[in-house]
Amino acid sequence: AGETSASISHFRQAIRLRPDWGKPWHNLVLIYLRLRDAEAASAALAELQRREPADRIQAVSDAVQKLRTDNGSTTPALTVP
Repeated sequence: AGETSASISHFRQAIRLRPDWGKPWHNLVLIYLRLRDAEAASAALAELQRREPADRIQAVSDAVQKLRTDNGSTTPALTVP
């Protein structure tokens, strides 16, 4: 849990330093998926969507949607044009 918390903190710092960079948001999505935190994963995915082309984030979008579905949500995590 300590390493995960430190990783989240580091990625948040990277976001503060380079707010337009998508990679830290991508990594946060992956961490939140591993933690099975659908809400945090969805929020990070929304930020990632603002920074990266849809075709580059489809796989993480699918993973977030699966987690949301597994948790009983019927709302899409991301709409890819």
